[in-house]
Amino acid sequence: MRLAACIGLLFAGLTACGDPRPATPPGPDTSAWRACLRPSALPGVEVETAPHLTLEVEGVPVVTGSLGQRGPDVDPPESTVRLAAVGGALTFGVGLPAEEAWPHALAAQLNHSMLSGGKAVAALDLSVPFASARDVIGVALRRATSWRPWLMVLELDASTTGGATLEDLEAPLNELRAAAQAIECGVLVVVTQPFERTVAGDRSLAAEQQLLLRAADRAGLATLELDEDYRARPPAGALVAETRDQHVPHATADAQRWVLERVKQRLFHTGLLAEALGSR
Repeated sequence: MRLAACIGLLFAGLTACGDPRPATPPGPDTSAWRACLRPSALPGVEVETAPHLTLEVEGVPVVTGSLGQRGPDVDPPESTVRLAAVGGALTFGVGLPAEEAWPHALAAQLNHSMLSGGKAVAALDLSVPFASARDVIGVALRRATSWRPWLMVLELDASTTGGATLEDLEAPLNELRAAAQAIECGVLVVVTQPFERTVAGDRSLAAEQQLLLRAADRAGLATLELDEDYRARPPAGALVAETRDQHVPHATADAQRWVLERVKQRLFHTGLLAEALGSR
C-alpha cells in the first residue's frame, strides 16, 4: 500500500474512533509522529509535513509553519544567511524539541562563530519523518527552494530508497542542482541510515548508501556519508535513545550534536559556506 494511502487511512481512523493507536502494533509505534504528515499536493511527492501544527507528540512539542517546516515562519532580512535543511526523522528531530535537532542547533552555533563572517544565520527545517528519499528530494526541490536559501543540506536515509533506481534518484537531484544554481544556493547531500543500524555495525544498507552517493555525485552535488564518518571517528555518548513501550527509536541529543559537527565541517571543507557568503 502506498504511504499516502496509509496516511489517509490513519486520518480516517482518527475521525471514526478518535484514537490513532493500532490495537496490536507490529513494531515501534510511529502513528503518533505520522500524525504530523499529510498527503502532498506537490507533483511527484506522496507525503509532506503538515503546516500550522501545534501538537505534543510523546511529550515533545511540535510546531510547524506555513511551509510545513518545523518551527514558526522564518522571514529574515536579506543579509541573513539562509540555511535550509530537508531530510527524514533524523533531521526533523523526532523524539526531541526542535532546538535540539541539528539544523536549528547548527544555525544557533554559527550565529556565535566566525565561520558565518559576522552575518546572522537562520534555519528552515522542511524535513518529512518516515518519507521516501524521492519525497525528501521533491520537498527540497519544490518547497525549500521557494525560500531562496543560501545553503541547503539534504539528508537522505538509505533505508528509504524503496527500490528506487539510480535514474529515479539522479533525475530529481539534477533538477534540484539546476534550481539551486538559479538562486545561487550551495547543496550538500548527507547520506545516512538509522543510527541503531550504524551502532550495531549492520551493513545491510551498504548498496542503498552507495546508490544515493552515486546519484548525488552524478548530479554534481557535494556529499557526506555519516556511516563512514562514524566508523572513522565514533562519537562519545549514545546515538540512539532507549525506547519504552512501542515508542519510536530516535537519535539522541548527542547524536544530533555529532551530526551538526560533521555537517559544519563538510560545509567548511567543501567551500560551500565560503561560496555562499562570498556570493552575497
